[in-house]
Amino acid sequence: MNKKIRKIVDLSLFLAFILLPITSARWIAVHQITGILMLLLIIIHLYLNIGWIKNSLKNLFKGKMNKKAKRLLVLAALLAIAFTATIITGILAAQALSIDGGGNHPVHRLHTLSAIISGILVLLHIKLNWSLIKLLLRKKDGPR
Repeated sequence: MNKKIRKIVDLSLFLAFILLPITSARWIAVHQITGILMLLLIIIHLYLNIGWIKNSLKNLFKGKMNKKAKRLLVLAALLAIAFTATIITGILAAQALSIDGGGNHPVHRLHTLSAIISGILVLLHIKLNWSLIKLLLRKKDGPR
């Protein structure tokens, strides 16, 4: 069951990643709802991968981590920082939007920048995990 949930969560995250850049005035509610759903999906994704996180941190502190695992761990930390910045600035940008139209507000520009950085990091995350993703998509119940 965990493998099926992992597949659904990861594919839903990818779909949300595709939908989030839609930000025209008519789609702002979709953007905000998708952002909230993406936050929930990220939390579930982290929960489903908590074993990897714990093992990676344990191996890091024991000095038993290979280069690829270190890259993945650093990338995961950068993603956490970038997503946190995107979420916080998104909330602030939504408030600015409701107050003064906010499209050119500095916090809106910070939100856009942090979202672009998050997107680049997500693409790197997908690239570094591509072999695992292919297994997940090929097998009926995915890897692990």
